[in-house]
Amino acid sequence: MRKYISITKNFYANWLLLLIVFSACQKVVDVNLNSKSEQIVVEGSITDQPGPYRIKLTKTVNFSETNIFPPVSGAVVRISDDIGNSETLTETTPGIYTGSSLHGTPGRTYTLAIISNGKNYSATSTMSFPVGIDTLTVEKAFFGNTRFIGLQFQDTAGIKNYYRFIEIINGV
Repeated sequence: MRKYISITKNFYANWLLLLIVFSACQKVVDVNLNSKSEQIVVEGSITDQPGPYRIKLTKTVNFSETNIFPPVSGAVVRISDDIGNSETLTETTPGIYTGSSLHGTPGRTYTLAIISNGKNYSATSTMSFPVGIDTLTVEKAFFGNTRFIGLQFQDTAGIKNYYRFIEIINGV
């Protein structure tokens, strides 16, 4: 007497699924990494905390070069606000420009103006009012040392804004 093995639809479905998973498509992505002309990179911020404020100016490098970004020296860097206060920053080290008299105030609009190698750069931004935290909760997860932090605060209605929270544990 012969015995036959019954092959079901699930068997075929499983093989079909395996075939699809192991025959994934590949697409070659060609990224153009050709040399580009240097650009100036500006890093800095003004807060409502006492200064000094610092602006860092560097130049970009090509992708194939080391990530050592040359400083931009000899630039004129000026910060001003919308009520007439202004300060020309002093280059303290190559590419680092520091100011000491201007103090950030929420609600004011600040303009950064840079003149470097005969080119003018400028940016304008309004400092938002701070939003206080109403409630801060810390909960431990059911597994491991993972903790979840929850924040509750009252967002200002009618103003499109974004918030950034930085968690610092033991100085890190």
